[in-house]
Amino acid sequence: MSSSSTPLPWQKSGTKTMISYAVKNHGDRPVNVRLEISPNSLDSFIDSEEIVASKEMRVLVPNRFLKWTRLSASTLDSTGLGKIDVYVQAQSIGIT
Repeated sequence: MSSSSTPLPWQKSGTKTMISYAVKNHGDRPVNVRLEISPNSLDSFIDSEEIVASKEMRVLVPNRFLKWTRLSASTLDSTGLGKIDVYVQAQSIGIT
């Protein structure tokens, strides 16, 4: 990832009761992470935003409900690249 925002693929979260994103920053520079939501995977809204410090982890959970969610990330330093791991975990209620 670079100083320009890099979006990850959309996750279809409309059938989930809970979805969370854990972001681990392995780089030496802070990373800006945005949680975006969308009704159609085309038009997006920034639901929340966090700075993840070097070697730290943060968990982002949507505050609002729409059918699609994704993360976008960028470094705060325009001269460097970042390295993050993103873990997506979701819960849903099974239908019997």
